[in-house]
Amino acid sequence: ALAAFSVGSILKVENEKIKEALEDYTPVQLRMELSEVDGIKILNDSYNANPVSMQMALETLKEMKTSGNKVAVLGDMLELGEKSLEYHKKIGERVKECQIDYLFTLGELSSGITQGAKEKGFKSENIFPFKDKKSLLETLLEILKPGDVVLFKGSRKIGLEEVVDGLKKLYPVKS
Repeated sequence: ALAAFSVGSILKVENEKIKEALEDYTPVQLRMELSEVDGIKILNDSYNANPVSMQMALETLKEMKTSGNKVAVLGDMLELGEKSLEYHKKIGERVKECQIDYLFTLGELSSGITQGAKEKGFKSENIFPFKDKKSLLETLLEILKPGDVVLFKGSRKIGLEEVVDGLKKLYPVKS
């Protein structure tokens, strides 16, 4: 928003018009969508993932105010080449540094996230690795409670938005 305002100012657009344009802005679907389900805040950024965007999403979760737990649901970051495991491991290390309470992972490559988190001292009993979305959703429903905030982030092909949709179907949504 600040960048858009700055560009508008440089181009001599009236402040009121810039403000109106920003108020009318709708973000791309599945990118940092914030909603609430049964008192649980959901930050859905499941459109795509790479090491930088994953770190930034975790930083956003870290900065969010909540009366409950901070939960990261992270899927594989695909198409990263031969350093893929190393990148996933570094994300796991960031999970610990970002003061996340629970870590859920989905996919084969996300074992690196789990490994990195454990090596940095993240509690093993708060890590839940999954290979399928149904089991992940079922366990999330057991763990999540009102006041929690949960981030969903992974490559598009992983399909984390289906887990978000599962949560939304079970509870009325307040956006």
